Amino acid sequence: MYRLMIPALLFLYVVPMNAADLSAFLPVQSNEWSMESDQYFNNENLYDYIDGAAELYLSYGFNTVISRRYACPDEMDIVVEIFDMNGARDAFGVFTNMREKNQHEFGQGSQQIEGSLIFWKDHYFVSLSTHRNTGRSLAAMKKIAAFIDHAIPNENQVPAILGLLPEQNLVSEGYCYFHHYIWLNSYYYIANYNILDVNDQTDGIVAKYGSPDRRSYLLLIQYPDEQAAQAAYAQFVSEFSPELKAANAVRLKDDTWHTAALYERLFASVFNAPGKEEAIQLLNSVKSKAQLATDEKVPNHKTIQP
Repeated sequence: MYRLMIPALLFLYVVPMNAADLSAFLPVQSNEWSMESDQYFNNENLYDYIDGAAELYLSYGFNTVISRRYACPDEMDIVVEIFDMNGARDAFGVFTNMREKNQHEFGQGSQQIEGSLIFWKDHYFVSLSTHRNTGRSLAAMKKIAAFIDHAIPNENQVPAILGLLPEQNLVSEGYCYFHHYIWLNSYYYIANYNILDVNDQTDGIVAKYGSPDRRSYLLLIQYPDEQAAQAAYAQFVSEFSPELKAANAVRLKDDTWHTAALYERLFASVFNAPGKEEAIQLLNSVKSKAQLATDEKVPNHKTIQP
């Protein structure tokens, strides 16, 4: 997992509109750690701050970030970042892109590993990090995280497409939500271009199924209307697997199986399946989920926990 750190000699202070509101989510002090400095960055200068990871946030719809450094004698600094995203789906998407598991300790989903703690809530993604993790620093980080969690007043729903993932054989938390095509290849390489016309008006999710030695990948993309879905499906079949025009599943050169289908405005495709039956079964499970959601007129938000 990538951990965000402020370069030692960087003291750029840019306050975009409404960015000062983010400071209200942060404490001035936590245990022995006291606030030392604040920095603000927006989508015009984010590369000045995190050149290697800016694309992640920008692709999910980033507005601004506050970065606050806390200092404590005889301890490494703690850096806390609150990313204000365009919407809850963007904050959720960043979290699914970065987390390896979900501990549900803070916000609407969190993960704590050596020297780092991340979580998301509403349209905010939060990162806390330090170069050296100690019992004292971990306690301070958790206290800050709890303060932020309490200060952000609202929660929001996860994207509805999450409820269309079949539960059987789904790898726990093994999915990534996105609406930018660069994340199409998160788990399985598909193409180096936007073969499925993914954009800000689409919802996409790619998920892992089965054991590591029998791994399948399910890709779902929901389009704003059936016309857009049909155009994307036609392009995908033509350029990725023309054999699907005559068969319901195809065996690839590596002896894995692939299939794809369109359900109204939902595109679904299975990759790397160990057998033809497994590929078709997973696709049929998606169809059943999509049909149920259509019949109920309400997307299923409760089936899969974020």
